[in-house]
Parts: sequence; C-alpha cells; structure tokens
Amino acid sequence: MLRKNIPALDGLRALAIGAVLLNHFWNFPSSTPIINRFAEMGWGGVDLFFVLSGFLITRILIADESRPDFFKRFYVRRAKRILPVYYLVLLIVLVGFSFVSVSPALEATRRDWWWYALFLSNVRLVQVGWQVFALDVTWSLAIEEQFLPHLAERFSRLWKATSCDHLRLPRTRASDCAWCF
Repeated sequence: MLRKNIPALDGLRALAIGAVLLNHFWNFPSSTPIINRFAEMGWGGVDLFFVLSGFLITRILIADESRPDFFKRFYVRRAKRILPVYYLVLLIVLVGFSFVSVSPALEATRRDWWWYALFLSNVRLVQVGWQVFALDVTWSLAIEEQFLPHLAERFSRLWKATSCDHLRLPRTRASDCAWCF
C-alpha cells in the first residue's frame, strides 16, 4: 500500500519554498551575509521541486501500474488538481490585474495569453524575459507538463516490455525494472 504522505518530503518542500521566496524577495543587505548566501541558492529550491515531482509522479505510476487504466487515471487526477487553479490564476492576472494596473508588461502578457494557456510560458520567458511575475513563475509548471508525456511514454514502453533484454531478465512489471530506463 502506497503511503499518501511522506512527512520528510514536506520538510524538504518547505526548505525549497523558503529558498525560492528568499531569492525573489530578499534585498541582500550587506549586514546579513549568512542569509544572503542562503538566498543566493534559491535556484536550488526549484531543482529540488523538480526532483521531488519526478519521484512522486514515478511513485504514483508504479503504485497504479497494475490497473489497466492507470495512465488515464493519473492524468485525470492531475488535471483535476492542477488545471482549475492554474486557469483561475491565469484569469485573475490577465483580467483582474487590468482593473488595478495597466503596464506595458501586463499588456504584452495579455497579448501572449495563449503561451500560458498551452503551458508554454517557459518558451515565452526565454524569448522576452520576465514580464508579469505572477505568471512568469509558471515556467516550472510548464516544463513539468512538457516532461510528463515523455516520462509516461518511457514508463509505458518499459511496462509493456517483455523483458529487459540487455539485463537478461524475465518478463516483469515496470516497477521491478524501473531502473532499466
């Protein structure tokens, strides 16, 4: 039985969030060299999130692999969890912010709404740089959404494989041979 929550990972997530937020919002005063050094490592929090996501997603896929519809179940659950909040944030920023402020960056982002709607904000960010922080931070979710189909495809090929031929192993479940890929 798969444990739903791993408390140690919650602590790692808290450290990652703290590092990223500190990096974005800390003024780096010269009187706080220790905090400044931690704040400079905020990028490590993003890396940690990617590693944790990969681990947790793979764990979910392995736990459900015996079900004939496990990929469908995985994507439906993920869509129900992510899409409503994501598109609500998108709507609030693109429509709601226009009542509060009209800036060239917000106008440019409103014209580029489809990059965000299609989870391509990371590509747009590379092209034009930071525009509206509330949406630019979605680059990491965009990368994750672009990566997931590749992970699922690799997992599916492994799951359907008759063997890990290069290791001379008998027919097996993907979880027994996950390290082959």
